[in-house]
Amino acid sequence: MSITASVERITTITPEIVSAFEKLTPQVSSRATLPSSEELASIVSNPGVSLFVARITQSGEIIGAITLVIFNAIAGKRAWLQDLVVDEASRGQGIASILLSAALNAAKEEHV
Repeated sequence: MSITASVERITTITPEIVSAFEKLTPQVSSRATLPSSEELASIVSNPGVSLFVARITQSGEIIGAITLVIFNAIAGKRAWLQDLVVDEASRGQGIASILLSAALNAAKEEHV
């Protein structure tokens, strides 16, 4: 069964977001600690950081995430992508591609 998903930039941390990261974080790294609501809020409130999530269109369930970090360096504005994760039950459906596209488009909008 094919999954249709959309991507959104997270600006406010809700219990749903915290719950999603409790599920996704161990899939990024077995050594990662689960981020608290406060830690997630700190991430999304940072002007150089954008947190994106992928949601199943039909149910709204969060099934993936990626972080875009934009910063100024001596050679100019730079960006890196961090912690791309797709829930193991949803892998192989192109979710990582839509997350990457959203993050790259956001970087282009910032002229990186």
